[in-house]
Amino acid sequence: CFAARASPEMETTSPAADSSDPGLREHTPLRGWAIFILFQQMGSFATLVSFTFGLMLPSIRKDVGLTDTQAGALAAVAWAVSALCAVPFAAFFSRFNPVRLVGVMAALVAICVALQSLAASFVMLFVIRFASVMLQACQAPARPILIQQWISLRHIATANGLSFAFHSII
Repeated sequence: CFAARASPEMETTSPAADSSDPGLREHTPLRGWAIFILFQQMGSFATLVSFTFGLMLPSIRKDVGLTDTQAGALAAVAWAVSALCAVPFAAFFSRFNPVRLVGVMAALVAICVALQSLAASFVMLFVIRFASVMLQACQAPARPILIQQWISLRHIATANGLSFAFHSII
């Protein structure tokens, strides 16, 4: 009951004949793998920064003079912002070019990470961490679009396996 009926337009155009769509190619180009792997590495880097913040929190607490409540707020902001922003950001940012989107957001996240190391107060740390997580959430819709645009159908399982492997290393 869910099968699509073939229209005359669909019958005349074979997916294999349309090589302009990278997802329908037989092989994934080297540039496609490079873009996908860089995207995965940026996601793993963001996760690493988020998790290592918790490891560095005792030193940060001592240096900045944070209370228990402030330390808890800094630790929780990443999860709260991700939970609140994931769906609306996916709906909004999925319309943009994923390569440009990821490039711009990655540069801005890198700036936030550098600024976080210079923050001297709770407010600065909170705002920078909030902004960093929001920028990371903006990149989330790019993953399926990048896969669709750059990875051939034949290699999607390999791409997902590489994604899990890269993320599991961290």
